[in-house]
Amino acid sequence: MYLALIRVALGLMWVVAARIAGASSAPARLAFATAVFATVFLGFNDPRTRAVQRPREPQTLLRSLFPSTIGVSVLAAIVVAPQPVLAAFCGGVSAGLGVAGVGMKLLRGGTLYRR
Repeated sequence: MYLALIRVALGLMWVVAARIAGASSAPARLAFATAVFATVFLGFNDPRTRAVQRPREPQTLLRSLFPSTIGVSVLAAIVVAPQPVLAAFCGGVSAGLGVAGVGMKLLRGGTLYRR
C-alpha cells in the first residue's frame, strides 16, 4: 500500500511541477491521464505478470521502487524544464504503476493491509 501511495504522490507531484514549469492545463492533464490509462492497461494485460512468483521475504521500500519509479522520476526531472508536458506524462506513468499495483493485488484476491 505504501508503494502505491508513493507512486501516486510522485505522479501528482510531477504534474504540478509541469504546470509550474509552464505546461498548459489541458495538455498536462491529458498526458497524465493517457499515461495512467496506458500503464494500467499494459500492467493488467502483460502475460509475464501471471507467471511471476512473488518472493515471500519482505522487500525494502527502496528496493521495490527501483528501477521503475525512481527511473521514471529521474526522467521526469530531466525533462521538466525543456518539455513540461513530457514530465506530466512521466508522472502519469508513475501514478499508473501505483494504480496497477493496487488493482493487481485486489484482483488476485489479496488484501491491501497486513493483519
